[in-house]
Amino acid sequence: MNTTPRRLTALAFVALVASLPREAGAQERPSLTQQSQAWVAFNYQGPLAGRLGVVGDVQYRVWDDFTPQQVLVRQALVWWFTPRLFAGVGYAWTPFWRGPGLEGFVDEHRIYQVIQYQYNHAPSGFVLQLRTRVEQRLRHPDAGVEVGLRARQMVRALLPVTADRKLSVIAWDEVFVHLANSGGEPSGVDATGAATRTAQWAYTGFDQNRAFLGMGYQFIPGVLRLELGYLNQFVRRPNNPAGDLMSHIALLQVFTAWR
Repeated sequence: MNTTPRRLTALAFVALVASLPREAGAQERPSLTQQSQAWVAFNYQGPLAGRLGVVGDVQYRVWDDFTPQQVLVRQALVWWFTPRLFAGVGYAWTPFWRGPGLEGFVDEHRIYQVIQYQYNHAPSGFVLQLRTRVEQRLRHPDAGVEVGLRARQMVRALLPVTADRKLSVIAWDEVFVHLANSGGEPSGVDATGAATRTAQWAYTGFDQNRAFLGMGYQFIPGVLRLELGYLNQFVRRPNNPAGDLMSHIALLQVFTAWR
């Protein structure tokens, strides 16, 4: 029996567990703030004409009191080089609130580039996805438009656990890295005449890590799938008096496709 898919799944699971921040690491920081959220996402993809297609998602994220945390509307035009490989460019609108109760609204727009490769092991149904995105993030504080640059890399594994391959175990991890500092720009003077600056919201280097473990059910092969599980999000926040951030998230995703 070919054990490659099981070995790949085991390695993906080990990487997932190893990526979760340890409490010992948090001792070097002033503190670690923890919070709970729930995310719901609708994902879609399919061809438009020939090799040209569309890939997108709509997400709604809430705090533990069910007030909005973020809305995400994202879509890209992609070119399918092979049935397993595509690349493209897209736009995302991602307004969010810094705290529960509609506190601290921030309007953000993104232009991004994406490339994704998928490996399918037909005998076992094992699927391994590699996805890379580079984002140009545009925010609009009082001083004008501020631009952030960020790269993100996802590794995702899916392994069916039933004979009909409808029920699967899913694990993925995504690392985010800021490519430049953002914010901290001159914004005028205060009442005393002292210079003021906008808040810095991106620091070059590691930004965050998201690690997911859950189950998926394929309602219609290749057309409709539902996934549910736990997402751990760790966010690096230099100079934040509340320390870094860890979110515990219940994530529900719906995937649909057409041919």
